[in-house]
Amino acid sequence: MHEHAIRGWSRWTLVLTLGLCLAATETLRAEVPLAPPVGEGELADLIKQLGAEDFAARETAQSKLAQLGLEAFDALHVAQNDNDPEVALRARHLVRSMSVRWFQESDAPAVVRILSGYGDQSEGERRVRIEKLASLAGGQGVLPLCRLARFETVDVLSKAAALKVMEQPAIADENARQTFAKAIAAVVGSSQRPAATWLRLYCRTLLDPASALADWDRASGAEHEALDKHPEQTSREIVRDLYRWQVELLSRLERNDEAIAVIRRTFKLLDGTPEQVKEVAGWLIHRGAYAVVLEVAERFGATFDDHPELLYRLAEAQLKLGKTAEAEATAARALAVRADNLDEHLLVGTKLQEIGLHDWAQREFRQIVTTTTPGSVLDFQARFQLSELLHDQGQEQAAGETLEPLCELMDKDESAKATCERVRGEPGGVYSRMHYFFARALVEQQKFAEAQARLEKGVEHDPTDADALIALYRLPDQSAERQAKTKQLIEDAAKLFKQQYEQLRDEAEKAPTEQLQEQLNYSVSIMCNQYAWLVGNTLGDYDEAIELSHRSLEIRPAYPGYLDTLGRCYYTKGDLENAVKYQSQAAKLDPHSGLIRRQLELFQKALAARGAKPDDSPRDE
Repeated sequence: MHEHAIRGWSRWTLVLTLGLCLAATETLRAEVPLAPPVGEGELADLIKQLGAEDFAARETAQSKLAQLGLEAFDALHVAQNDNDPEVALRARHLVRSMSVRWFQESDAPAVVRILSGYGDQSEGERRVRIEKLASLAGGQGVLPLCRLARFETVDVLSKAAALKVMEQPAIADENARQTFAKAIAAVVGSSQRPAATWLRLYCRTLLDPASALADWDRASGAEHEALDKHPEQTSREIVRDLYRWQVELLSRLERNDEAIAVIRRTFKLLDGTPEQVKEVAGWLIHRGAYAVVLEVAERFGATFDDHPELLYRLAEAQLKLGKTAEAEATAARALAVRADNLDEHLLVGTKLQEIGLHDWAQREFRQIVTTTTPGSVLDFQARFQLSELLHDQGQEQAAGETLEPLCELMDKDESAKATCERVRGEPGGVYSRMHYFFARALVEQQKFAEAQARLEKGVEHDPTDADALIALYRLPDQSAERQAKTKQLIEDAAKLFKQQYEQLRDEAEKAPTEQLQEQLNYSVSIMCNQYAWLVGNTLGDYDEAIELSHRSLEIRPAYPGYLDTLGRCYYTKGDLENAVKYQSQAAKLDPHSGLIRRQLELFQKALAARGAKPDDSPRDE
C-alpha cells in the first residue's frame, strides 16, 4: 500500500514452530548460569544467619549467599520481606547486586540488542524493552521474557513479562504446545514468585485449560487483594490484564457467563478517569461485550457525557445491539459536545476512521471544514483525513473535491503553501493526490483521455507519487510514446526510492544512539514499502520488491499497509497463495479498510479461478 493510504494499528501474530521450541529446550540449561545446587535447608540457614547477633556470622552468610548467585535468587527475593529488618535489608542488597546475564549466546540478534544493558536501565525503559521482546516475530522474545519473569527484581516488571508470554495466541499443534510448556517450565524452575507461578499455571493451561480455571480464579483474586494490601508489588494494569487473560480463556472455552462475571470484577479497578474508561470501552467492544458497555456508560454517565469519543463508543455498542435510533441520537450528542473545540473533534474523527465508523467520522471532518478558517492548519488536516477516508471507501470524486479548495487556495496564496508544508510537506503531493482522485473517478466513467490528462498533471507536481504512476501505467489505449514516458517515470521513481533506502539503511547502521537508529529504520521501512508498492504494481524486479517488502515488515512487524504491499508483490509475481496469505493478514489486522478488502477479494478470485481454495482468509476473532 502506498504510504498515503497506510493506516491502522493491530497486534502481531505469533508463529511458534515445533523446531523453535525444541531448539529452545536444548539450550535452556545454558540460558541462566546457576551456581552448583544447594540444599533448601542450607539456604534457609544462610538466610537466617543474615540476622544473626554476631556481625561476623552475618557477613559470612552474606558472602556465601553472594557466591551462590542466582541459585539463591528465589529464596532471597522472598527474604526481602522478612520480619527481621536486618535479614530484609541484606536480602534486598544481595538481590540488587546480583549479576544477571539477561541475554545468552543462543538468543536471536534482535533479543541481544533489546537486552543489552537491560539491568542498567530505568524501570520505564525496562518496561519498553519488555514490550519490544513481546513484539518480536516468530516467538523470539518468549523465552527471554520468561527469564525476566523469574529474575527481574521489580515485581511489577516480572509480572508484566509473564503476562506478555501468556498473551501469545494459542498454539494449534499439541506436540508443539507440550514442548513449549516444557521450555517455559525449565526457565522458571521452582520459583515461587507470582509471575513464575502464573507461568507454570499457563503451562498447565496449554495442555488442559479446563482443569486450570479454578486456579486462575484464585490467582486473579489474590493479585487483586495484593493491590489493596501491597500496592508496591503490583498495579491496576497488572490486575486488569490478569483478569482479561482469564476472560479470554473462559471465552475460548465458551464459558461466557463466567467471562462476563470476571469482566464485572474489573469495574472495581476503574476510578472514572476518561482515558481509563475509554480503554475499557474499547476493549469491551473488541470482545463483543456490547451490553456491558452500556453498564459502564450507566456507571460513569458524567464521564461519557463530557467526552465525544466515549459517546461514540456507546453509540457503536447501541448500533451493534440493534438500537439504531438510540445510536444515531448518541452520535448526534457526541458531535455537539464542545463543537467549537475543533482540535478535539479532529482527533475524534481520526479515531472513528480507525475503528471503521466511517459515516460518523465523515460528519466530524465535514463539521471542521465548514467551521474552521479556510487554509488554516485544521482545514488542511481535516481535508487530508476526509479525502483519504472517501478514497478508501471508493468515493473518488468526493475525495478530489475535498482537496480542490486547498489547491485553489495555494494557487493564489503563498501562505497557504507554507501551511501545507507545515502539515503535510511539499504542496506538490496535495496537487498530485487531488488529480489522482479525479482521475480514478474518470476511469470509472471510462473517460480515459481525461483521466490521463489529470494523471499527467499529477506526476508533474509530484513525480514520486506511486499511486498516480500506477494509475497512469494501467490506463488503456495509451500511445507508444505515452507508455515509454510512463515507463521512464516509474523507473526513475523506483531508482530514487532504492537510493533513499540504501542511504537511510547505511545511516541507520552507523547511528550513534538507539533512538536515532529507530527513527532512521522507520524511514527505511517507508522507502522499502514505496519501492515495493510501485514496482509490485507496475514493472521492474519483482523479486527485489518482495525482498524489500519483507524488509519493511521486519522493521514494522504486522503493519497492515505493508502486508497489503507484500500481497500485491506476490500477486504480480504470480504467487497467488502467498498473495492471499499476506493480504488476508492485512485484512484481519485492518478489517475496516476498503482498499485492503477489495484487493483481497481480487486475489481470492484469481486463486479460485486457478482451481485452488484460499484457506487463509480472514476470520472473525
